[in-house]
Order: sequence, then C-alpha cells, then structure tokens
Amino acid sequence: MNARSKKLFCTAPVHSLFAERFGRKSVRTPVRRRANARRNLFKNAKFSNKCPRSWFYPLKKVHPPMKTLGTPHAPALQRGLALLQELATRPNGASQSELAVLLKLPQTAVHRIAAALEHLGYVQKHAPTRTLRVTQKLLLLGQPHSGSRSLIEACIPALRDIARLTGETTQLCVLAEAQCVILEQIPSRHPFKYVVDLGSRAPTQCCAPGKAMLAFLPEPELSEAIGLLHFHPHTRNSLLSPEDLAQELKTVRELGYALDRGEHFEGIHCIAAPLLDAHGHPFAAITIAGPSSRITEASFGDWGAAITAAAADAALQFLL
Repeated sequence: MNARSKKLFCTAPVHSLFAERFGRKSVRTPVRRRANARRNLFKNAKFSNKCPRSWFYPLKKVHPPMKTLGTPHAPALQRGLALLQELATRPNGASQSELAVLLKLPQTAVHRIAAALEHLGYVQKHAPTRTLRVTQKLLLLGQPHSGSRSLIEACIPALRDIARLTGETTQLCVLAEAQCVILEQIPSRHPFKYVVDLGSRAPTQCCAPGKAMLAFLPEPELSEAIGLLHFHPHTRNSLLSPEDLAQELKTVRELGYALDRGEHFEGIHCIAAPLLDAHGHPFAAITIAGPSSRITEASFGDWGAAITAAAADAALQFLL
C-alpha cells in the first residue's frame, strides 16, 4: 500500500475510499448493496427446490386462529386464583416450593405470581418462616354488595347493637361451600373473650351461623351443601351424621335462630340468626360467641330473639 492509499485509508470517509479505489463517483451504502445483491440473485436464480423464494424474501407471518369463546383460557389468571385458593385453606401459610409441588407449577412461575399478588396486597410474606399467607384484603372480594353499600357497611350498626346488649364478641359470617367464613367482628369488652382472625372458617354443621344459614336454604341447595360436609367429632357435642343435622335444622327453622352448645370448641356457646333476602334465601348471619359461663342456656331465648330482630334489620338495610 502506497503513502497515498494509507492517507486515504486513515483520513478519508468510507465512500471516498471506495470511490478512489474503484473509480466511481458515488458508492451505495452497505444496506443498499445487500438489497441489490439479493434482488439480482433472485433474478438470475432458477426456480427449483434448491433455491426457494423464501431464501430471499421472508414469508408472511401467519397468526394462529383465535380461541373461541366456548373455551376460555387465561393461564396467568387461572394460576393466580389456584394459588389463592390453596393459601386460603392453609391458615399457617405455605412456602413457594410447597405451592409449586401442590399446584404442579415451576417455582419461577410461582415466584412471579406470588410477587404480583404481594404487590397488590392480597398475599403477604412471613419473613421468619418464608411462607406466604392471604391477607384480609381478599375478604373485600367475597362480601356481597347491594348498590353502593357493602354487606359489612350495612351490618355494622346491628353488630354494634348486639355487642352492646350482650357484651360478647359479635360476628358477621357468610357461607363458602361447606364452610362458614367470618367477615367482620366486634370483640367482647370482657377480659376473657372469644376472638378469631377475620377470614377464619368453621364447619357449617358445628357452628351456629352455619346452621342458621343452612336451615333456610331451599332443598336442592341444602342437599348439595350437606353432601360436602365431613362429620368429624370436634367435641363430644358435635353432630356426627346428616340425620342429626337435619333434626337440628328443623329446630332452627322453628326458633328462627341457631345454637352452638360447644360443638366446635369445648366450653364456647354461640347464638346466630340468618339474614334473608326478599325470597327468604339466606346470604349471611349474625352471631355472638363466648364462654358457656356467660352465654348460658337461660339466655338463649332472649338473646336469640334480639339477634333475630337485629339480623332482619341488617338485611333490610342491605337490600334497600
């Protein structure tokens, strides 16, 4: 390479270097050259299986057919709901590795879903045990609404009246399949009291609010609900058969309220009445719970009538 070529190579722009070497006044850019080369190659090529057109021009992208409305498919949503359902049955929570095994999902997928739910406030991580647990925010999705008022908002005045009258813990509950779920509670003012976490569940056949709602279900729904129950002996007073429960529900319909004589926890009595809609269908229940030494059998009648009246007033406020 002579001195002049070195000078051109070092200082001249690329197009000037090519013009100097090849004797051209203008040189196309590399992109343009590649496009022209491809076009010329395609012109001169013989069409055969060895030289398909797709070598030079990309094929048009073909989109897969859209799924029909008859087969809804949302994998991310389905996985998130499955994770929440699994955590809802575990009061002590579960680790991400346990959830991955239970749901048969990759741990990376469980990690992403859990992080999103934690960011939204539906799941919280317990740092010492590194387990995931559902939060009370999930209860906001499960309570019925009527117009602009939620069930809790409509029932708070009635709950306060019953708590003031009896002095015991007053709770608002709803049915969830074969279990009774606590949405709201006002703790007792006594030093020794019965208090549970919001969102706690109890078998419907051995708690007063569960029996109060079961008793007023129409027959097809009642049979289906009883078929989901597992009659385990929680205490010596627990109902152990569908026949015993049917007899108990008959008494509840006659009285208008239900009783729990230590059937779920030893020494804890409960009195509950259902909230009924215009068709007589139960959608919630109000209950009191406390030690049997304070909620005695002598007080069942008076407090049962008061709770029944409060439940009817709360149902009216909710449905208006």
